[in-house]
Amino acid sequence: MMVIGIIGGIGSGKSTVVDIFSKLRKVYIINSDKIGHNILKSDGLAYKKIVETFGTEILDTDNEIIRSKLAKIVFSDKIQLDKLNGISHPLIYEIALQKIKQHKSEYDYVIIEAALPIEMNLVELVDKMLAVYADEDMRIQRVIRRNNCTYSEAKSRVVSQKKWEQFKNISNYIIYNTVSLQDTENQIKAFIQKVENK
Repeated sequence: MMVIGIIGGIGSGKSTVVDIFSKLRKVYIINSDKIGHNILKSDGLAYKKIVETFGTEILDTDNEIIRSKLAKIVFSDKIQLDKLNGISHPLIYEIALQKIKQHKSEYDYVIIEAALPIEMNLVELVDKMLAVYADEDMRIQRVIRRNNCTYSEAKSRVVSQKKWEQFKNISNYIIYNTVSLQDTENQIKAFIQKVENK
């Protein structure tokens, strides 16, 4: 069993790569964004601290955190973003570690999908790091379609994240998710063949 980190900025196509991987091999997927969403729920591990930090104006009528409101606060202010990450990242790391321990014997690969692998300390949990590349314009258009947001909102999310070089520098392998699904799949097959034939 191998633990693989799949990294890249928002809109690069990490989920697409994970989906293709799961077609080709038996994989257990740890999605750091989903863990991040779950810990924000009213019964989640980060809820109390987030509300204390950002105030009750981020809550809906059921006292659940409105993620879009929280996102508007943090994506326009690095200090606020650092506060959010300081609360959520250690929790995400611990949950990912527990999931690896729990499932590693049952699968060919455990895949951790993450946008911020260094900040979450996820680098130390993986055997290989795989970076997914798409250019900025392509990523912005994907975010607009997926999140149903404006161009400026999508762009602020894209530019608030790491530069490509930072992902590239910590990766063992690069997937260029820019041409077609078949092209992306061929690159993933080549990666699997490479690691399994060693």
